[in-house]
Amino acid sequence: MLDVLPPELLTSIVDHTATNDQLNTSLIRFDHSEQRAQKVKRRLLVTLSRRKDAKGNETVMDTMTGDDVDDDSLPSTSSDGLPKLKEIMTTCIHGSSLILHSLPITSALLSALSSSSTEIRKVTTVTFDLCVFADQEGIVENIRAFLFKTSVQSLTFEFCREEGERRIICDELFADLPHLQRLYIQERMPGKNGITKQTVDRWIATTVPYMVDFRNMESNIDAESVRKIIEFTLGTPRRYKTVWNLGTIRPASNRELTPLMLSSHRELIAQTHIDTVGQRHFKISHPTLEMVFAMKAC
Repeated sequence: MLDVLPPELLTSIVDHTATNDQLNTSLIRFDHSEQRAQKVKRRLLVTLSRRKDAKGNETVMDTMTGDDVDDDSLPSTSSDGLPKLKEIMTTCIHGSSLILHSLPITSALLSALSSSSTEIRKVTTVTFDLCVFADQEGIVENIRAFLFKTSVQSLTFEFCREEGERRIICDELFADLPHLQRLYIQERMPGKNGITKQTVDRWIATTVPYMVDFRNMESNIDAESVRKIIEFTLGTPRRYKTVWNLGTIRPASNRELTPLMLSSHRELIAQTHIDTVGQRHFKISHPTLEMVFAMKAC
């Protein structure tokens, strides 16, 4: 797909990015059907934009599209397209954001993105939006290796899906992200992820993100891990307020919940209620911490 971009578009990209180090880059794949041939076509859209100003306004510098190509020319499967992707990434990543939208995430694509010729280390914000993660051996390790080569501080997975039964969102994925400060995961359909207390323990031993937001999902984090997060956050001076939404965590007995509800920390407020389907909801509040999570009945 990427090799169909005409040379003048690549030249235009270079002209825009060579003099400005505050540009964000999005690689977007749009799908549409051709009734005659009944084939799905793909189109690459490269959008260059300035970062948002103090009022929240974002200036779009230019939008450039390549020609329609067949499905078998996607960058994940086309050896001809991948070198062009490297060229685009090398010239475009002068800002701090990389958005992968509606793309098939494969080992080949990740390898191209994180090649030594790519200025990937400058990226601090990575977003996977409406992407499909291939059911390939080692795909989790490859995503982790790609993220490790960035300086990612803000990581988002929004409405993505996985081929097969392989879980992408798991402990292994977050093993080597020392700069992570914000994690947002919005599942397309309600389901379980593979995050357990192992990730929480690793964060406490290294760096605890300021913001974690699990939407529409259930994790294997337990009440003891929640207690550890609270104790760490309240016992460690931090620059920003810690805000966590853990979605639904593992069920726990009243004995396990007692340390959460009867904490001796001053100004800590613990609230709970049961919804109409019997699920128990918790809110832990403090001037330096806000945490919400739900728990199914034992």
